Amino acid sequence: MRKLLALGVVAGMLIAASTASGTVFLYEDFEGDVGDWYHVAGDLWHQESYRSYTGDRSLAYNWGDPFYDYWTNGFANYGIAWSPTIDVTGASAVHLDFASWLETENAPGEDYYDYDIAHVEIYDPDFNYAFTFAPDINYFEHGQWNAMWTDNFKPTLDSHGLNEFRVGFYFDTVDWMFNEYEGWYVDDVLVHDGQAPPIPEPSTWLLLSTGLVGAVPFVRRKFRR
Repeated sequence: MRKLLALGVVAGMLIAASTASGTVFLYEDFEGDVGDWYHVAGDLWHQESYRSYTGDRSLAYNWGDPFYDYWTNGFANYGIAWSPTIDVTGASAVHLDFASWLETENAPGEDYYDYDIAHVEIYDPDFNYAFTFAPDINYFEHGQWNAMWTDNFKPTLDSHGLNEFRVGFYFDTVDWMFNEYEGWYVDDVLVHDGQAPPIPEPSTWLLLSTGLVGAVPFVRRKFRR
């Protein structure tokens, strides 16, 4: 397991917070310290104030000021940002909502693995990969905030024996070329049981499939070993 590096120290997060209409298992707007979020040591994930969906900050994969790109001197690069462990024991449904802003060498609408990859993945509490949400976030419009939500993925968690899990935001350049784009920003990550209203309520929802990604080329994993 790669050495983990904390991003900051926690805040703006509700874990297993019961409401009159349901349960919020995790909410993070990245406005405060986020010490129980983790990422691969030395990667480009960090809190960023350059773009945000709400408030002043988001989680970003790029160099930040002054470059705002993910060029690493002719080398491929990748990074995973993991949420704290989320306990959904006893829940009948689990939904994930978040806001995403992406700019890569891929043209919007491309959903394949030849170029930069942006995935939302599920891991066990020990950071072991379990499964990937599809499609690739590159499929959605670039250069703007997209509000995402998943259908209930509790059956998929159950099939992997997961009552506790981490959400992972995985970005991989695959190769060293054309990495001068702005990268990925994530904001307002919400895991809930489907009864609680999203926080905050976005004006537009885009549905993410919860099907598993099957045939993923070897390059998709080679930087993890």
